Amino acid sequence: MAKTSFILGLIGGILGFFSGILALTIGGVGEAFNLLGAGELTGLGIAAIIFSIIAIIFSVISTKKPKLGGWIMIISGIAILICISLFGLLPAVLIITGGIMALVKKKK
Repeated sequence: MAKTSFILGLIGGILGFFSGILALTIGGVGEAFNLLGAGELTGLGIAAIIFSIIAIIFSVISTKKPKLGGWIMIISGIAILICISLFGLLPAVLIITGGIMALVKKKK
């Protein structure tokens, strides 16, 4: 299960990174047209990119320390979901699932 949680975290982190870039792009276009709240979307897109990078790092760590990696992946997935909501739905589900799988990993 360590390999599965790693793969799910990696794919979710990569998708979250691209979702954060999409949110940055939409926020930037909104700022160009002086729309209200567009600056917030830009900031939340940056936060989503940071949490995606954290999820990728801790998906690697979850292979050696599954409890630590699993909890941080779950927290990162929830944070991505809060930051960019629908843009980050699929990445958040993948990261949270990988985190849960890392937590329930049976030791040999």
